[in-house]
Order: sequence, then C-alpha cells, then structure tokens
Amino acid sequence: MTSSRNSILILAAALSLTSFVAAPIAYGMVVVDPNRLTDAEVEILERGEITEGQMIGGGILGTTLGFGTGHAVQHRYLDRGLIITIGESLGLGTLIVGSSVCSSNRLTGSQSESCLVGWSLIGLVTFAGFKIYEIFDIWGTPAGINRRYRELKGRTNGTAPQVGLFPVRSLEGTDFAGAGLSLRWRF
Repeated sequence: MTSSRNSILILAAALSLTSFVAAPIAYGMVVVDPNRLTDAEVEILERGEITEGQMIGGGILGTTLGFGTGHAVQHRYLDRGLIITIGESLGLGTLIVGSSVCSSNRLTGSQSESCLVGWSLIGLVTFAGFKIYEIFDIWGTPAGINRRYRELKGRTNGTAPQVGLFPVRSLEGTDFAGAGLSLRWRF
C-alpha cells in the first residue's frame, strides 16, 4: 500500500512540476532572467553616467547654439543629437530659402507673387519645434539616463537600490532609548 501511495505522490509531484515549467510556454509568456541584460542595457552601462558638468555644459550649449551640440557634449549625439541637427538644419534652410525669395523680389522692385511665405512659415515652425524639443530633452533626459545606469550597475554588482524597513538603533553616547522602524534607501 505504501508503494502505491509513494507512486501516486511521485506522479503528482511530476505532473505539478511539469505544469509549473510548461505553463509559461503554453500561455505564450516569456520567462526573463533578471540578471541578463539587453543590448540597450549593455550600451547604457558602457556609456556610463552623464556627469554634472556634461549636464550643465551640454544644456547651456544645446540651449544657446543648438544643432545637437549639447547632445554631443553629453555623449548622446547618435541617439538624438543627429535627429535634432538634421531637423533644425532643414527648418532653418527652408526658412532662409523662403525668406530670400521674398527679399529678392522686394530689392528688385518686382511685383510678382512668387514670394514663398508658406515655405518661410513651414521652416520657422520646423526650426522652432526642433529647438523646443532639444531644450526639453537636453535638460530633462540625463537624470533618467543616470537613474537607469545606477539601477543596471546595481543589478550587475548585486547592490541594486533597495527600499526597506530597518530597526532603529540608539546612538552610542546619547540618552536616546526607544524602539521603532526607520525607512532608508540603500544605494
């Protein structure tokens, strides 16, 4: 009787283990190893943190000069700086072409209606749109990149940021006595 009972227990354990392992596959779920890094995460770790000097210098340069120069200072030119360089150049070029046709008509005294005001307006809106995007991106994105970098570095070093409750200890040499919990962040 005990041998049939053991057989039933072994069979039940094997079936439950099979369903546990096969369930994610059967339902199309992907099991991800938390220690495995994607190509994008490896790139973030290789690039490193954006320093405070790069944040401020890139922010000032990107805000004043533009054309992706601030992104280059922050080592993010190929990510977004190139797009901004192309966009701002096309916008400014369209604005200049449209404005120059209108200016040459005024200088020659021509009364023709070949002025490209529409192109000038499209160029101005394009340039302004990319400039506004550049300013927000150059000042706002580095903090998120650094946060992601620290998280990945902690995950690979085994020192991921943790939030938890810890017992309160009294300081030596003080008259403080008590009990409680403290909340602290470990980085």
